[in-house]
Order: sequence, then structure tokens, then C-alpha cells
Amino acid sequence: MECSIPPQSHVKFAICYILRTCKTTRLHGNGQDAFVSGGFTVWRKKERLRDHVGNHKSAHNRCRLACEDLMNQAQDIEVSLAKQSTQSKLDYRLRLDATIISLRYLIMQGLPFGGHDESEESLNQGNFLEFLKVISSCNEEIASVVLKNAPDNLKLTSPDIQRDIINAFAVETTKAIVHDMRSEFFSILVDECRDVSVKEQMGVVVRYVDKNGCVIERFLGVVHVSDTTATSLEKALDYLLSTYDLSISSLRGQGYDGASNMRGEFNGLKSLILKRNSSAYYVHCFAHQLQLTIVAVAKKHKIYVGENGHDDSIRAEADDVLEIINSFEFVFVLHLMKQILGITHELSQVLQKKDQDIVNAMNLVKVAKSRLQIMREKDWDVLLADVSKFCSKYELDVLDMEDEFVVRKKGRRRAEKMKNLHYY
Repeated sequence: MECSIPPQSHVKFAICYILRTCKTTRLHGNGQDAFVSGGFTVWRKKERLRDHVGNHKSAHNRCRLACEDLMNQAQDIEVSLAKQSTQSKLDYRLRLDATIISLRYLIMQGLPFGGHDESEESLNQGNFLEFLKVISSCNEEIASVVLKNAPDNLKLTSPDIQRDIINAFAVETTKAIVHDMRSEFFSILVDECRDVSVKEQMGVVVRYVDKNGCVIERFLGVVHVSDTTATSLEKALDYLLSTYDLSISSLRGQGYDGASNMRGEFNGLKSLILKRNSSAYYVHCFAHQLQLTIVAVAKKHKIYVGENGHDDSIRAEADDVLEIINSFEFVFVLHLMKQILGITHELSQVLQKKDQDIVNAMNLVKVAKSRLQIMREKDWDVLLADVSKFCSKYELDVLDMEDEFVVRKKGRRRAEKMKNLHYY
């Protein structure tokens, strides 16, 4: 406050609170010390009040300006930091919303997130980053806080961030499922299998009646187990149910496939649960029953060739034989053997006679060897032309003799390096 002349009838001394608050250097020798310490009481010398205030460079006015700055909250450092912090929070929330929208869309569509090349020079950075670009292109506010416009340490696009958000999705979705169950009775469907890393895992589905009286089936989760014994599966099931405050005592049904560790009468998971809750009735999984039925029907399905039917094993063998017959190699060998057997036919007939003539037989052997040698040296082009013509007529694949020879079956594994011409 500034110094002013108070009514003498009410105030007996005056103090300059500006100078006192700012703790400025006292002015000795001019009588102004009283305005800071004991108070001004010499009212007959009122001009000293004006002298104390002085011009704009006086101690009083300098302190007054400093006091006004101090009392101006808009210029306070904490206020400025708070404003920056608030804007950073808004930018972060907007960036996070854009990331969540992108991930939700990809999850709903069952699409992969990453790309083969996610560098800035890549023409396709993967579904996640490309979809984030689409979102930012439709909203300038989002575009100003994502991707290149986001801080390097807070882009929210790394695989770790994606996994964290997805896990949050899973937790919230499961909470919604459990909330919909209303902690009432439910049944479980359980199956175990190995993942691609050869780790055993158990999947659990819950079946319950919602508030509208509709039967609902929802996937609850997957639990990795050390092995697939009934005891290990029971422990894993207890862990999963307890995570969501569900209890075995609320079970009213359990369904598995026909594996002994699942439905065994003595040590199966079914029996272990029934010992703890006799109301958890077992029902063989209907989906597994349908699968078994389809497999059984498929095995008994007949393929009719005329009036004769053949079972599944015969059909597989017939398919394999048909593939062989329709191959270039089979046609080639067939034409080759036709020519060879035609040359050796007379020799074969003579050698099978009981009263064979050895001299005549030896002559026939020489003739046959000579004809086979001529065929090998001169009839290759004719044989290949006949085989190719036959394959073209019946729409079979014709091999290029300059291509590398490939062994049939065995995953198309290449044999010793050779061309088809050398092999045939």
C-alpha cells in the first residue's frame, strides 16, 4: 500500500508497508527510517510523506513495482509451469486416443500391426502406422501431436506400448464379461494344446445366462501350464478363476473333449472338480462330438468308380497313383518300355522255350543289343517327341529338358544337381 496522510484523530503513526515488506535498504540521515521501523509520528511535517514517496526512481516506488510484480499470479513461475504441464497432458491424451483408436480397429478386423519395413523411407510402414497416418490426415489437431510432431520419447508407437495397450484392452474386456456374469452360476469349456513355441497352454471359455435370460459364451483367457496332467490343469484353472473373483463353488457345468486327462473317471480334471463341487455336471463338448461325427462320416464316405465303393485309405492311395500316372516321368517310362519290350519280345519268347536253340538264342541276344544301342544313340529325339505329343494331347505337363531335375514328393527337395535332359 502507498503512504498516505491518515486522519490525525484516528492514527498516531504511519508505516510504509511496501518498504517494510520488500526489506529495502534504510535511508539514514533524511528521517525516512521511521517509515520502515517505528512509524512516522511527526504530523506537523507532512511534507516528509511526499519526500518519502519521491519520484519514479525512489526506493519507495521501486519497492512498489516489485511488490505489484510479486502479487501478479499470472506471472508466477509455478503458474507458467502448470500451464505448460496442462498442455502437455492434453497433447498426450490426444496422442493416446489416436493410438487406441488405431489398435482397436486393427484388433476388431483381426489385422497384424507391424510391417516388414517401418522406417520413415518405407512406402508401407505396416497397418498400425499407416492407419495412424490416415487418422492424422483427417484431423489437424491429431496431426499436430502424433508421429513426426510427437516428442521422440513419447510417440506411443513402439511394439511395447502396443502390447501394453492391448493387455489393457484384454483386462477391461474380461472385467466387462465378469461384470455381466453378475457373480452367479456358470459353466466352463476347457481345452489344452501346444502353441507354436511348443509350450502347453489351456484355453477357458465361460458359459452363463445374462440379465436378459440369454445364454452367453465368452472366452475368458489362456493359461500356460507346465504339463497337461489333470492336477496341473486344475491348478491353472483355479488361478485363472481366482484372478477374476470367480469360484469353483459357482460351477454348474464343465465340458471337455474326450482326452483322458480331461474327462478321466478317476484322475481327470472332471473328477477333480466333481470332488470339490458335485453340482459341476460334466457334458462332453458338443463341438468335439460334432468333429468326431464329421470325421467318422468322412471315413465312411464312398467314392463310386462304377458300382464299387472304396474307403478313405483306398481313396488316398488312388489319388497318389493318379498323380503318378499323370506325370511326365510316367508317360516317358511308359513309351520307353513299350519300345524296349518290343525289341526284346522275340528274345524273351525263345528263352522261355523248353527246347531252346542256344545258337539261335545267342544270335537274338546280339540283335537285341544292337537294336537297343541304335535306339539309345539315334531314337532319343523321336521318343521325346512322342512323349511330348502324348502329354499335350491329354493336357499333361511337358517338362523343359533344360530345367533342373526335381524329385517328386519329399517337399520338392532338389536331388543332385542335374538337368532333366541328363536324368531322362
